[in-house]
Amino acid sequence: MVQAYLKELLHKIYHESDIEWIGNHSVELTDIEYGQTFSDYKNAALYVYNLCKAQGFQTELLSFPADGKAEFLDFGTPMAWDATKGSLTVVQSSIPFDDPILADFQKMPFSLVKHSVSTPENGIRVPVVCESQVRAGADCTGALVLLEAETAPRQPAISYVLDQGAIGFVADYLRGADTCPDGVQWVNAGTDIPNQWHVRAEDRDFIGYSISPRIGKKLRQAILAGPVEVLAISDGHRYEGEIHAVTALIPGKRKEELWLFGHLYEPFVNDNAVAVMMTISGVKQLQRMIEEGALPPLEYSIRLVYAMESYGAAAVASYFGGDMNDRAIGGFNIDCPPVLINDDKFCLRRPGYASPFFGKAILQMATQAYEEYFTEKGMEYAPTSKWVVEYGDDTILGDSTVGVPTLYMDHDYSKCPYWHNSWQDTSCLDMEKLRKAHSLFQLWLCIVATMSKTNLAPYVEEAAHLSQQKLYAEAAAANAEGNPALRMKFFLEGESRELRAFKKVADIPEIEAAAAALTIPDMPFVPIESAWLTHANSMIPSRATIGFPFGLGKVPKDQRRVLPDGVIYGPMACILSAMDGKRDLGQLILGALWECGRPITDDTVKTYVDAVEYLCKWGYLTCE
Repeated sequence: MVQAYLKELLHKIYHESDIEWIGNHSVELTDIEYGQTFSDYKNAALYVYNLCKAQGFQTELLSFPADGKAEFLDFGTPMAWDATKGSLTVVQSSIPFDDPILADFQKMPFSLVKHSVSTPENGIRVPVVCESQVRAGADCTGALVLLEAETAPRQPAISYVLDQGAIGFVADYLRGADTCPDGVQWVNAGTDIPNQWHVRAEDRDFIGYSISPRIGKKLRQAILAGPVEVLAISDGHRYEGEIHAVTALIPGKRKEELWLFGHLYEPFVNDNAVAVMMTISGVKQLQRMIEEGALPPLEYSIRLVYAMESYGAAAVASYFGGDMNDRAIGGFNIDCPPVLINDDKFCLRRPGYASPFFGKAILQMATQAYEEYFTEKGMEYAPTSKWVVEYGDDTILGDSTVGVPTLYMDHDYSKCPYWHNSWQDTSCLDMEKLRKAHSLFQLWLCIVATMSKTNLAPYVEEAAHLSQQKLYAEAAAANAEGNPALRMKFFLEGESRELRAFKKVADIPEIEAAAAALTIPDMPFVPIESAWLTHANSMIPSRATIGFPFGLGKVPKDQRRVLPDGVIYGPMACILSAMDGKRDLGQLILGALWECGRPITDDTVKTYVDAVEYLCKWGYLTCE
């Protein structure tokens, strides 16, 4: 019954969505954000603010420090940055260049790496040396270093060349270089500090350029053939400024809020202008369908959140108090949905069992209806290639200490190699793929936002069916080395918790009955042999701060370290979110590894034990 209704609703959504509005406004927002300066960011925020106001939403324009010092939920704000020019020109080389201008910010804003500092007005003439030469002992004092083609211009490489005395770097690293040699990589996380995506006040000065692989190959050949000098020009400057977020409220019958995320400030139509417009248009379409009588009344209030990825989400959550457990029921984040001409699959991400949300089951139902509908119609569509358990990007607010368990619509990166590649301009937007991606999100929104005691029971029944299917699948995947009995008990408890999350809608008897009816087969109890697991079993950790320990702002710079999974992209986040002061660390580690589908080894367990002990030392955790 549920699937038939969902397909009927999907048909209406698919044919009535205003995809032209979404596409046109996505292109306009991308054009504003493309320059990547903080002046552009402000204009982008104002554009979205005015757009939300025009829809009649209760809209706020929030301002946060961009001083490289402020922190929100351990996500440190960046320094503000502006630039109007930045170029790199060969002035000495034994090999001639058809065009000596290797990079020009005014023609391609990605060419000057964000947060590059200024040169004298007329530039500075400096040598360029290869990273391989520096690692072999060559002096790079006062020079620019051309990184190897496979070296991403991120903290490890940037810190290394600065440590050697370089003034900066040139990078020809590019995702999709083999098939797109003239593309230019947009450099994010170009910093001098571990665990950060943005330059902070404590970062050292640098000048960075991003060039195409074709140009990089020629430059590398020239350097290896003899001395090369370039004229570097930049008026980039860091300063203490501000960065904005936009939030809009659409009141429902209940005060509890459903948060919809679409991050700002990245220069691609799919990453992430379409997400902003899909969510705005989605709410308008939801309102129209309610007015027409096609849907029940809006049950939950909806909050739109548009801010800098992760950092802005943390700032907005802090603005509303940090702990959202009593305020929000859950959320949905859209980031890089499969809407480009080369996209062909979804990747759907969900938080772990420590963050239960009835919206998870609804997304499974919606996805099944989506795939069945387009298959029955004989239409091409992007299937879901995988479901991933993580708390990455704007889903950081799904952490149990914050309490906005958030789902994540993404594309399959393994099928789309051009991540942050300039090739992905607005001409790559495929309107039919956008229509289909929007229809899946919209179907989910229509069900979750209007779910009430009146229409709850059929969804609980379907969710119970999905949970039992999950348990059958996990039992079939069990192996004797991973303590099958304990593992299946973990999944049974997790699926039961997800079913009981429907009680946030209404505590109807069908929910407890469905949870109690879940079954698992008898399986052998085979202890896992691990000295580090035995040690972990003696530790009962608890959270001491709100939000994931991401930037490690409580730790002196020289004692910061890179934590497993980048904290938010795997088992580490599941371990942290599941800490309740009752379960021992061994249980938490095993559960996280099982849920994320990772192998259990003594070295792996040690990695997470070390990370937990480190966080205890610096006050992010306590431990009994």
